[in-house]
Amino acid sequence: MSYNTISRIYCLLLLLALSLPVLSETPAKDSRLKSMIKLIESSSGAQKVKTSGNEKALQLKKQARKLYKKAKKSDDPDEVKKLLDDAAKKMFEAIRIVSSKEVSEKKKGKDYLRRLKSVESLLSAQQRVSDEKNQQDMKAQVKDQVETLLKQANSFRDKGEIAGAMVMLNKAYDAIKDSLESMRSGDTLVRTLNFATKEDEYHYELDRNDTHLMLVKVLMDEKKTQGSMVERISDFLNEAKSLRAKAEKEAKTENYDRAIGILEKSTKQIVKAIRAAGVYIPG
Repeated sequence: MSYNTISRIYCLLLLLALSLPVLSETPAKDSRLKSMIKLIESSSGAQKVKTSGNEKALQLKKQARKLYKKAKKSDDPDEVKKLLDDAAKKMFEAIRIVSSKEVSEKKKGKDYLRRLKSVESLLSAQQRVSDEKNQQDMKAQVKDQVETLLKQANSFRDKGEIAGAMVMLNKAYDAIKDSLESMRSGDTLVRTLNFATKEDEYHYELDRNDTHLMLVKVLMDEKKTQGSMVERISDFLNEAKSLRAKAEKEAKTENYDRAIGILEKSTKQIVKAIRAAGVYIPG
């Protein structure tokens, strides 16, 4: 549930609590007091404040209770209205504080699980690519390294330290990505390397394109993608293949500069396909 949704819910709750007309008759006052004490003491928002441990929210709740008690003792309808309005504002602020914190913590938890899933999927793909390229040493090394980092990440998460957990997940992700990079041509070429010729750079980009194609195929097989997801991935891959064909045509005429640029666009489409399969990788 988003923070805006939570805010709207509690706004409605406050409106309900304060909607009765302010009359001098005791039944009307009693009804408003009954609604307010429920908001302060027994509503779901009140329970969140009570169990939150948030000092500011608890202090606001305490102030709302004092205002309620003053309103209960007063016989002046205008004063009753003002006191209950102020009490409601105090409670709304208290609930807003703990609710926004709760939403933030839930989002961090979801982000962690999403990143963990990406790391696990990418590791599985890396293991299969290692087999295909007969890189057993790297396969074992990366698996040990990543599993150690994942244990550390889960340990941080169990202690409620999501930031530390994310650091470990990012280290695991980088380790897998680096191993895939190094398996492209059996060496450790990086994107910023100065190539001897434009033809050499073209062949590097061609191999980079092949590696991404292999990775998206592995991920699709592993995740058993279906339905609209398959259609989205296919659209990206079809565009990538079309661009690659154009690049190869340019290369045949030795127009390597243009071929390299088109290949890079092709690889970006494959990256989009990989992301559509549920795994984030940098572009």
